[in-house]
Amino acid sequence: MSDIKAYTNKKGEKLYKFRIYVGFVDGKSKYVNRAGFKTKTEAKKAYQEVKFAAYQGEYRQESNLDISLRTFGDLYDFWFEQYKNTVRGSSYYVIKKGLDKNVYPYLKNKQLKNITLIDCQNLINKLLKTNPGNYVILSVYMKKILQYAVTLKLIPENPMNNVIKPREKKTYGSNNYYSKEELKTFLAYSKKEKFHVYVLFRLLAYSGMRIGELLALKVADIDFNTSQISITKTISSDADSRFELHKPKTTTGNRIISVDPDTINLVSTLIKDKKKDDFIFRFYGCSKPYSPRTVALWKNKIIKKANLRKISLHGFRHTYTSLLFESGVNIKEIQKQLGHSKVEMTLNVYTHLSRNNNDIGSKFDNYLNN
Repeated sequence: MSDIKAYTNKKGEKLYKFRIYVGFVDGKSKYVNRAGFKTKTEAKKAYQEVKFAAYQGEYRQESNLDISLRTFGDLYDFWFEQYKNTVRGSSYYVIKKGLDKNVYPYLKNKQLKNITLIDCQNLINKLLKTNPGNYVILSVYMKKILQYAVTLKLIPENPMNNVIKPREKKTYGSNNYYSKEELKTFLAYSKKEKFHVYVLFRLLAYSGMRIGELLALKVADIDFNTSQISITKTISSDADSRFELHKPKTTTGNRIISVDPDTINLVSTLIKDKKKDDFIFRFYGCSKPYSPRTVALWKNKIIKKANLRKISLHGFRHTYTSLLFESGVNIKEIQKQLGHSKVEMTLNVYTHLSRNNNDIGSKFDNYLNN
């Protein structure tokens, strides 16, 4: 329960406190703060009591919700207060940042009852032009927010329901992987950077791990005798680079993967002075692991120097999978390495073949005639 925090009072005593959102009152978000609990158990009990009281409406005046949530901006703030308690900090930050920039400015002052299908259609068409790579996810959350207004009985129906979805333009996302030659070039340039940067990208490229899984690795997770890595957690960070550790989203996400000995030896060199509970990839002089945003900055710097096209950090996972297919690795082995729950996911999401397979017709012709 992350809302409950430990603190030390002036007497040096360790106590507990919490802050909880209880509703939208008089046009503002209302919070209840409690402190002075001697144990975390006491704090949890009080927290649940306040939470239940809020659910019963004790902190909200009668009909106040209808009065307060008049504009899209009002609803937007109220919806996000609920949403942030359902997802990780990094997910909340990414979604809110995208909507803050691309949706909120155009609808914030508009009365909910006056938002029409035409308003929504025009905005969706605009998003396709200004933000083609993210317009689908932005429209999904725009629809969710307005659907919440229907649930609260603030509007009779969702104006997003009958929006005609424009044909999505292809972006680099459909080509979000490197060929064998491009990967070699990237790693060659990353080798010119600081040693920890090179080791990080080498491990990312040679393991198929998600970036959150890689940054969550601790020294104890590596078996240097067998060249295997235990993946039992993942990391997320918010706008302020504060991190949280989580279990993998699925049971198959908990897995042991194999990595080549050369890569493991590089990791061994990097961690020679670190303790078993230390993060492998962390900021110098402290225990804090690198954030995905920091790694993305390094990636973009290397891409620019190498004059390569841009791919995302997740693109290295695509690359790894594509090259495994090319090398003839069994599909079930790939599924296990990636931590997919179903083999269909491996096939459907990651059938990104290298450009070397563009001549598949010629290869078939040569095969028949030789």
